[in-house]
Amino acid sequence: MFLAGAGERFNIAPDVHLGTGEHVRIGNRSGLGRGCRVYGALEIGDEVMVAPDVAFLSENHRFERADQPIGWQGKTPLLPPRIEDGAWIGLRAVILPGRVVGAGAIVGAGAVVTRDVPPFAIVGGNPARVIGMRPGAGGEDPRSAGGEEPRSAGGEEPRSADGEEPRPRGGEEPRSGGAGGEDLDSQAAVR
Repeated sequence: MFLAGAGERFNIAPDVHLGTGEHVRIGNRSGLGRGCRVYGALEIGDEVMVAPDVAFLSENHRFERADQPIGWQGKTPLLPPRIEDGAWIGLRAVILPGRVVGAGAIVGAGAVVTRDVPPFAIVGGNPARVIGMRPGAGGEDPRSAGGEEPRSAGGEEPRSADGEEPRPRGGEEPRSGGAGGEDLDSQAAVR
């Protein structure tokens, strides 16, 4: 296998597609999970974890001319995605051309990265958006800066894995005082 650059002790799992590998650089102690696909070019730093089935795109079809089939218009120049040191890319994420995933960032499973990801950010969704910051990273959690609370796809409050109501943040106890003795947090969840 030919790579443009490879660090020490890197891991490439079975069924990974690197094309020719001539534009792929992988840093020290980094790895690509089973079934990952690199289309064109990619730059991976040190200590990067990439889960299975992640797709890295570095070019696209041109489509400027409506009078020609897209397949006749050629491709855009290579813009390799860059994954910086210590990042973790979740299962089946898609990283688009030229995007930078910052040092220590986490990209959630199935996320589609259409914009650069700040260092130590946690992103998820399609398109990926910042949903938190890694604890102790020095960055402020966007939810505590007046951003929206996370919600599920249906818009309701998030629930824990066992389906229970989320606990209040900061160790607060549920507030009581609603009609019939129920707590106010339960009333809020019903709205």
